[in-house]
Amino acid sequence: LGLLLLSVFAGNSRQHKIENINFAIVFGGDQSLYQGPDIVSDKIKEVTGGIKVKILDYSQEWYKVATMDSEQGWIKKANVKLLQLE
Repeated sequence: LGLLLLSVFAGNSRQHKIENINFAIVFGGDQSLYQGPDIVSDKIKEVTGGIKVKILDYSQEWYKVATMDSEQGWIKKANVKLLQLE
């Protein structure tokens, strides 16, 4: 029961973090979006530095993002700057 409650709490905490940091800006020139959170995954497309993306999920050093044209993929956290909306 304790493990179940801990899992639920962790999931809610993670979701809360994602909801509070919804957007980021791609920086450092053009960057690749990948199908999975690693560089061995297939590249989906190149995104232009300076564009705004929506944060959907995260995994260690990666964010799953959606571009404004609704393309989804994974990008390295080091290649985006989070926007704190208040």
